[in-house]
Amino acid sequence: MWFVQRQQEGAPEDRTQSWTGEMTVNYLQNSHLEIGMKNNVGKWEVTKEIVARNLFKSLGIVAPVEALKIPEEPITQWGEYWCEVTVNGIDTVRVPMSVVNFEKPKTKRYKQWLARQAAESAPEPEP
Repeated sequence: MWFVQRQQEGAPEDRTQSWTGEMTVNYLQNSHLEIGMKNNVGKWEVTKEIVARNLFKSLGIVAPVEALKIPEEPITQWGEYWCEVTVNGIDTVRVPMSVVNFEKPKTKRYKQWLARQAAESAPEPEP
């Protein structure tokens, strides 16, 4: 009981992260988030809600919108960005984020399969 009280009370630098929180921080430090946006929509923008949904779908991390921070300028183009995730209100992790053209999962798997087939059929270089 003392641990829960210590985790929730006091200044942020005095609070300690739980072991599951530490595992989540380590997982996020080694993760990369990919967000697929459709190009047939007139104008789109990546919001915190979209990032939260993709964190859950892609990485299995449930993060409230309040725990996310994305760049101030609107994200309206494909490219490389970042988002900061605060775990239990204590530690903040910067996660790299790619905004890419959305592909249906079946199409994505097919392209990966084609790439594997091409890599396997490539001749081995002679030493």
